[in-house]
Amino acid sequence: MKLLVWILVALGLALGLALLLRDDPGYVLVSMGQWAVETSFAVAVLFLLALFGVCYLLLRLLHYLRHAPRRISTATHSFRSRKSQQYLTQGMEELAEGRWKAAEHSLLKGSKGSQNPTLYYLGAAQAARHLGAPDRSDKYLQKLEAVPEGDAFLAKLARAEFLLEDGQAAAAKDILLPLLEEQPNHPRALELLARAYQQLADWRKLQALLPALDKSGMFDKAGFSRLQYQVYSALLRDAAQAGSLEELRALWKAAPQSLRAEEPLLIEYSGHLRDNNAADEAEGLLRQALERRWSDRLALGYGALGRGNITAQLETAENWLKQQPDNPYLLFSCGRLARCARQLDKARTYLERSLAVLPGPDAYQELAEVLEESGDKDKALQCYRAGLRLLSGREEAKEAATVLLGGSGSETAFGEPGRVTALSQDPQPAAAS
Repeated sequence: MKLLVWILVALGLALGLALLLRDDPGYVLVSMGQWAVETSFAVAVLFLLALFGVCYLLLRLLHYLRHAPRRISTATHSFRSRKSQQYLTQGMEELAEGRWKAAEHSLLKGSKGSQNPTLYYLGAAQAARHLGAPDRSDKYLQKLEAVPEGDAFLAKLARAEFLLEDGQAAAAKDILLPLLEEQPNHPRALELLARAYQQLADWRKLQALLPALDKSGMFDKAGFSRLQYQVYSALLRDAAQAGSLEELRALWKAAPQSLRAEEPLLIEYSGHLRDNNAADEAEGLLRQALERRWSDRLALGYGALGRGNITAQLETAENWLKQQPDNPYLLFSCGRLARCARQLDKARTYLERSLAVLPGPDAYQELAEVLEESGDKDKALQCYRAGLRLLSGREEAKEAATVLLGGSGSETAFGEPGRVTALSQDPQPAAAS
């Protein structure tokens, strides 16, 4: 549109000038020394316009020549930048495909034309590591730390991760702690430090790190719960092994309420209390938990106490049995408690009833030991064999059903043919095959 307007303006001026000079073309005389130029006004105007155009073109040419080096440099840099970006894309694709050698080559070529070589050197270091060249990998990280445009923080973070993969947790920790002083809430640095503490089994420091890890957002709810469980489980185990009952109780009190509601941890804690001469306290915890909400897993944990007032524990379990007479896990626990109370006939009865409902290697083992203590070694040997068959995934021995349960040896006593069920410390709502 602008060009069209200018053309129309020029045509208008030319037309006006032609009409003006039609009757009187004018006269122009230019004299300089002995030289004189005489022409019409129209020709003089055309000459001046032509002279102006030539001068303008010369000035534009000089301006272009003056800025030519910078233009060439900009064009070259733009070309290299595009080429570098292409190498980065290619290298990352090769890295994802596991073509380590090609990825290292592409990323190194691309780093030469990049203003920020962070991704290039990190990718090349990872590729070299997969190729079994840790020295070359470390060299790339050193280059990244040395160049002004590089990201030294990310380079150190990558080095710490590589050290953790090599099992050098102490060296990784020494790198990560200064990084967290620089950026206290950096999620990746916190996660790697947690891994370092895990490898070092430094559960106290990992416990102190848990709040920051929770805020970092690096874990989902289930992942963070697993980490919490691991930390407190290890701390409780260490306190129990040290024989510190007060520390054991303090740790349990410090654990989050949601964690204390976890049945496996409650069973572990009860076992630690039992082993540190606080069996009655452990019994109270398990009994209260079972009275709040029934759990086969907790019932098995209750039967594993084996210390304290065994007679009272057996009576409590037998009261539960009135409401669940065919619960194989509760029957198994009653058999264990009866054995601990030296009531071997009752223990045998409970264990045989448990096996009739749900055969399992643990129940066979317990019954075999009861039979041995009762002096019936032949039947005990048959129980051991039946238990081993279950452990190996084979169908139970039919003769064991006849001997132990007083039946005809029918397959219904042990489940369907070819189906092996097991009594374990991790019961499911239905029998696990």
